[in-house]
Amino acid sequence: MGLAASRRPAHAPGVAVHSEEDAKQKIIMPYLRSLGYSENEMRFENPITAQAGSRKVTLFSDIEILVDDRPEVIIDAKKPSHTLNDTDVLQVTSYAKLVDTQPGFNL
Repeated sequence: MGLAASRRPAHAPGVAVHSEEDAKQKIIMPYLRSLGYSENEMRFENPITAQAGSRKVTLFSDIEILVDDRPEVIIDAKKPSHTLNDTDVLQVTSYAKLVDTQPGFNL
C-alpha cells in the first residue's frame, strides 16, 4: 500500500481526498445526497457576520442545510490530514450560534 492509499478514508475506497474541497465534493456532498438532501436545500460558503470587540468579522460556513429557508445544520469541512480538536468544535459551534441553529458538525 502506497502513501496515497494509506491516506484514503476507510469510508470512501478508491476516492483520492487531498484537500478540504475534495472532502466536500467527494465525501460530504455524496453522503448528504444519499440522505435525501438536494443542493437546492443548501448554501455554500455563506458569509456570517460577527462582532469581535469593536470590529466586525466575516466568517464563512462551508455547507448549511436549510429547512424553511433557515439553516438547520452547519457543516465545517476539514482536509483529511487535519485532526479535529477543541478549536474546531468551538468554531462550528460559534457558526451555529451566530445563525441561531443547533450546534454544527465538523467533517
